[in-house]
Amino acid sequence: MYKQTLEILNKFFENRIRFSTAKRVRLLLKIIGEIIVEFTKNLRCCEKKIRELEKKFLRHARNEDIVYLASIKEDILDMQNAILENNKVFDAILAGHYIKLSKCEEESMYDLLIDSKQCITMASFFIKVATNTQNTFEWIISNNFNILMKRLTSIAAILSLPVIISGLYGMNVSLPLQENANAFWILLSISLALSLTATAVFKAKGWI
Repeated sequence: MYKQTLEILNKFFENRIRFSTAKRVRLLLKIIGEIIVEFTKNLRCCEKKIRELEKKFLRHARNEDIVYLASIKEDILDMQNAILENNKVFDAILAGHYIKLSKCEEESMYDLLIDSKQCITMASFFIKVATNTQNTFEWIISNNFNILMKRLTSIAAILSLPVIISGLYGMNVSLPLQENANAFWILLSISLALSLTATAVFKAKGWI
């Protein structure tokens, strides 16, 4: 079984948080408060990673980055589900199903529940940000692929024109200019003119 130390509990064990075991309800509220703080911190950390990926996408988009983004999105979803389950418990505590709360403790518990629900809102927002970033990445990849295909198609079309002309004059049939002493230079000029014209057309269309 995989074991992991909980940083939240370590804060209590190492006396980084002042508490009294004699006041069990207040201790419980402190633990709940630290849980909410930890979720908030982790969500902010995920947001920072998403923002860093957004900047990387503008410079150079890689497939590895989209896989990393998907893992961040999955982490946020897991935290959101965990917070939702915690809120059910918090609601039950506030309703007095497990322990009896004083008026002051009820107010504290209600404030904590509001903070926890804000974590849900935060998680939902970050999921949308991650999804939008993922869509942007996929659009960049698709756009770059389309640009590459246009360039390759344009280059192939430009190179094919001289090949077509040379192929025609390589056939063993009667063709114009075959008796002309300058036929080679004339055909070369025609091929060059056609290639330059095609290059100008494709460049005007932004394909090369």
